[in-house]
Amino acid sequence: MRSIVFEDLERARALLLLLVLLVVFWIVFGLYCLIREPPFRRKITGSWLWKKQWLYHPVIIFCFLLPGARGACIAPCGPCLAPLLLALLSAVAFNCGADWGQLLQKPGLRFILCYYLHHVAPLLAFVRVAASPELPLSFVVAQALAFTQAWGMHTVLDLKHRGVIDWESPKIIAIYHAIGLPVIVFFCVEVARQAASQASSFQDMLVLGLPLALQYGTRWGLWGPLLKMSPEVDNKFDRAKQKIEPASFALGAAVACATQWATQWPVVG
Repeated sequence: MRSIVFEDLERARALLLLLVLLVVFWIVFGLYCLIREPPFRRKITGSWLWKKQWLYHPVIIFCFLLPGARGACIAPCGPCLAPLLLALLSAVAFNCGADWGQLLQKPGLRFILCYYLHHVAPLLAFVRVAASPELPLSFVVAQALAFTQAWGMHTVLDLKHRGVIDWESPKIIAIYHAIGLPVIVFFCVEVARQAASQASSFQDMLVLGLPLALQYGTRWGLWGPLLKMSPEVDNKFDRAKQKIEPASFALGAAVACATQWATQWPVVG
């Protein structure tokens, strides 16, 4: 049985170590700005560059997770390119250290873990691709699209704050999830296909899906504590998200199992 966790273990270890250092840096920097330097934080979030990166978060994440990570994996300069791209991606994923004010309200362990792991998830996805030269392109595309959908919520938020859309309208909610459903199903099918085609273990399949599971699971986990601390943030878009996204993953898992059975893939596990 062949493991599909990481194919280039040496590169994976180096990138994971860098990932840990970057996460520590952004956590410390973000809390410092939030607690000691609020004016500096306002300068960050008020800058043209920060506003643009927030608006285009899904596009940026997609570029890092598909051409970026794939290029760092197969290019001759990959060993030098991958750490640089990971560092740049960390700045985007952590919003350049612009942490939420709720972190100052004694939010509790669940909120803290979900908040920071939500930012870590795309970094893990990048390392997963950058350290796996034999990972099929179809899976890399599926993962990049799924993360793009997740981070697309920031675009919706930006357009809502600028008065461009009413994000609580049934039309906007329907469009967002109409795009998300096939993307999530595609990802679930690719996870099952990759694990089955390599005759890998069930644990390997879980590792394949871990970054995206972390991304969505932590954002669902944030909602309860956030609503408790700041009831004014309650809205129809987030309430719909909390119900529709888990249902989309359940449907994706069902489709993956049905497709595996129909094509007579080996049973995973």
